[in-house]
Amino acid sequence: FFVLSSYLITRILLGAKKKAVRNGFGRWKVAVAFLTRRTLRIFPAYYFYLLILLLLPLEGGEVRRHLAMYFFYLSNVLIHITKTWDPFTVHLWTLAVEEQFYLVWPWIILFIPDKYLVKVFTAMMVAGVLFRIISVTFMTDQNIEIFPMLVLAPACMDCFAAGAILAYYHNKGFINNKWLKWVLIGIIPIWLFLIFSPHRRIFLGMDRVFVSLFAVTIIDMANRGYTGITKRFLENSVVQYLSKISYSIYLYHLSVCITFCFLY
Repeated sequence: FFVLSSYLITRILLGAKKKAVRNGFGRWKVAVAFLTRRTLRIFPAYYFYLLILLLLPLEGGEVRRHLAMYFFYLSNVLIHITKTWDPFTVHLWTLAVEEQFYLVWPWIILFIPDKYLVKVFTAMMVAGVLFRIISVTFMTDQNIEIFPMLVLAPACMDCFAAGAILAYYHNKGFINNKWLKWVLIGIIPIWLFLIFSPHRRIFLGMDRVFVSLFAVTIIDMANRGYTGITKRFLENSVVQYLSKISYSIYLYHLSVCITFCFLY
């Protein structure tokens, strides 16, 4: 989710940046326009879901107790502070991280010269890994502290950076990156070793790097175009319709599933 989002947003911003420079538009205006479009696209469904929860006597208790945290997209920070999470709102941490990313990303892409961007993205990847490793090192109880750490924006930086690097090179015309799948195949044994090894700290530090590389490979392949059964599946009208409403499905799926299990 984070890798794909970063890839798409970075390509949009790089294209807007190029047009702004060519046509003499102010980059501040580009950033404001981007944030406005994101707001109109994301906020209505999110706040409608919060409204539904607020109207429910039991399910909305968590939102009513911490309304400001949910209203300002800080549910991930709330989880980190309280070390607890509600079954109807736990998934909103991803949207909180995403919104925090949106608030920062336009300024990075639009105001940092292109020649430095890859270095910035690489530094972000390293910082994300180090943040997780250092956080795990100083934990007193990993059973209750790992998830509250993983939902913080700094713990997700390398995911966003991975998508941004791919977007940068695609934007520069480097689209034939078939070597990526061989790199992915090469690291799978390392990934499996860390999963089943006692090196818990290293695994937690590197796990999202491996997942991000998998996502980058899939996105890179999609950019060139799929063929065969994959192409037919993705072009199916039902699949395309579900993709269009996937954001709403994600928002409401937990409440629907929990309610269904409660009723039956």
